Amino acid sequence: MNVLSTLTPAETLFVLEERDAPIRELLKVTLMDLLLKKALKTIAVPSADSAETNGDTALYFDRGEAFFEYTPQLHEEIYLSPFRNTNVTPILYRHLLQMAFENARTKRLYQNRVIQSNELRACFSQNFLQRITGLYRRTPLGERLHNDVNSKWLYVQTNLPAWLQNDRPRAIEMMKVIGGNVFLIPGLATDFANAIDLALRDMANVAPTDSWVSYDTNSAESQFDFHYDSAADRVDSDGGGWTDSNSDSGSDGGDSGCSGCGGCGGD
Repeated sequence: MNVLSTLTPAETLFVLEERDAPIRELLKVTLMDLLLKKALKTIAVPSADSAETNGDTALYFDRGEAFFEYTPQLHEEIYLSPFRNTNVTPILYRHLLQMAFENARTKRLYQNRVIQSNELRACFSQNFLQRITGLYRRTPLGERLHNDVNSKWLYVQTNLPAWLQNDRPRAIEMMKVIGGNVFLIPGLATDFANAIDLALRDMANVAPTDSWVSYDTNSAESQFDFHYDSAADRVDSDGGGWTDSNSDSGSDGGDSGCSGCGGCGGD
């Protein structure tokens, strides 16, 4: 089995970049993946507030059709927990991001949520003090995972863009294997946005008449990037502190990541 088929995009991004993985990107690909898995869905509502809209609509989030069947990882709960209340109503995109950041707290703490997932728990070792400071060691299993993910990811980055242009069925088969990890490919949103958007529709079995947030940033119907960036920027302007430069403040104590104690043998 391809290791990428077992990892969420946030897990893959952390294995690839470890402590350099930006919180804003970790949170973004996690939300995109939850939409793809239909744990959440979007609702476009007419709005006169230009600060919340792309065109004439504001974007809200609600439970998706797979919400109750989906078993989330700890790092995904920051988006799903607001919908656990039985009387919950759709949540404005910006408000959902605000709640997500408050739940994530800092980059270090959110990354610690990621490495406590079922797939990564045995790959990183942390004692009590390391949990507080955000340090860790790769275990031997973590070393093997690190090498395997890097190898598989190089293969995906090398082949998928060309297949999206020249061999769409083959590209869709690969995307079915890697799932939401496709959102991690640099430049894909701009260079191959329309092709990947059509492929994602096929993967998710989305009918032409169904509600769909386009990931094609060049498309007239594209909303995801517009809303994410504008909402996250607005959280920043309200003092939410989404930038990585200040998201490690407080007791995290620096930016060293791996403890360097000889146990990881890594970067």
